[in-house]
Amino acid sequence: MSHNYVILDCDGGSDDAWALILLLKAEAEKQLTILGVTVCGSGNTSLYNAAYNILRILKTCGRLEIPLFLGAPGPLLGSSVQPSFHGKDGFGDVLHPDDSIQVKDMVRSEHAVALINRLCAKHPKEVTIIAIGPLTNIALCYSMYGQSFAQLIKHLYIMGGNYQGIGNCTRAAEFNFYADPEAAHIVLLKSTCPITILPWEPCMNDRFFICIKWRFETFGKCAAKVNPVADILNAVESAQYLITGHKAWNPCDGLLVAAFLFDKQIIRKESFWHCTVDLTSCTRGQMVLDHLHEIEKNAKNVHLIELLDAEFFQCAAEWAMGLRDLNVSIRTCEDNKNANI
Repeated sequence: MSHNYVILDCDGGSDDAWALILLLKAEAEKQLTILGVTVCGSGNTSLYNAAYNILRILKTCGRLEIPLFLGAPGPLLGSSVQPSFHGKDGFGDVLHPDDSIQVKDMVRSEHAVALINRLCAKHPKEVTIIAIGPLTNIALCYSMYGQSFAQLIKHLYIMGGNYQGIGNCTRAAEFNFYADPEAAHIVLLKSTCPITILPWEPCMNDRFFICIKWRFETFGKCAAKVNPVADILNAVESAQYLITGHKAWNPCDGLLVAAFLFDKQIIRKESFWHCTVDLTSCTRGQMVLDHLHEIEKNAKNVHLIELLDAEFFQCAAEWAMGLRDLNVSIRTCEDNKNANI
């Protein structure tokens, strides 16, 4: 029987926290096994801060037994692009330090890239990698271990890229792909496993809208009464959303994990494409789709999510916080097998 093993590769922002919390809830209900969490320093914050933030969430959830591994400190080329939305520390710069969290003592000594390859080799075709930051660590796996690594992965889920040319950190590129375009290019070029991508556009307010008032006045207050991790995320996301005047809540990384867990309930529109990543000029980091459908030359390599159900995600968030049950089945191991695309 195939197992539902998961590795979460992330960059330690608040939406990464939501992704982790959803996975922790699914694991608590014995629907999957989290083999480990890996972090990179090429995204929302530094490598140290990313690790610290993830450890803080794991500690608050009482799950410090889940191993955490440090990966690449920066992108393959150039220097890191630090976004202002997440603050310098990735968590909005609002939390008091927790001196009980000592990153050097609490992370595992094995490098994230070696760990990902080792676990995929130990469980061939049984590990789903959920990548919700820049793809630096995953690209290094391909570069170091080649096709022997590529053939081991069961499924790769990615939050990143764009499919209509709408950017969120430049006029043409989404942040995760722009933060390490070479890494994104390598992953899409060398992957042989099924790839599911949630790009930026389905997360935009005109396509996915959860009122910010619901997030804090309704959901946030109720969640804080039953789950201590809600206090952390209420403080962090207040700094990120309320102070900056955002009208809607869209934790993109959490949306990807919800699509992984509850694909039939939350995905409203999807398509299949051959995708690459541009590395030059003003469109650097943009995901490029083969609109000419040159199938013989370019096989479709990406399952693209185009529309999500915001109301269902609200239910999933409440479920993750312990506020409700979900009367739906979480994706099974067999469901995880994507069609041959």
